[in-house]
Amino acid sequence: MDNKISEEIKRCVEEQMKEWGFSDDLIYDSCVKAVEEIKNFSEIKERDISGPVKTFLDSWGLMRRVIVTLDEDWENQLANTIRENCHKFEKFRTLHLEDCNIEELKSEIADCYDAIKDIVKPIQQPKPCIY
Repeated sequence: MDNKISEEIKRCVEEQMKEWGFSDDLIYDSCVKAVEEIKNFSEIKERDISGPVKTFLDSWGLMRRVIVTLDEDWENQLANTIRENCHKFEKFRTLHLEDCNIEELKSEIADCYDAIKDIVKPIQQPKPCIY
């Protein structure tokens, strides 16, 4: 990854930690671990999504308002979208930000972002950090 981008990410995290007075790594790490335990994205189930996504949006993402505005069938819709894009998500899972060229992945990241955006609405999904 471009050193300038890496430094910018570090700066943003440090600013957040300074503003909040702590780092909320436990919740974030738990959500990431739950997703890591999904062995194959082509076989993802609604229950695999519900817990980590709700926890992430509510606790780590500070977006409880988002959860109450999701469609009733959002878990199923998101699971279907992940299954449809599983080859891209599996590829992303193996990458390390510090070792990959984000510019080369820009199109695939945007495709996944757009597919997820249709389900969890534009303000609710993580924003891709593409410079």
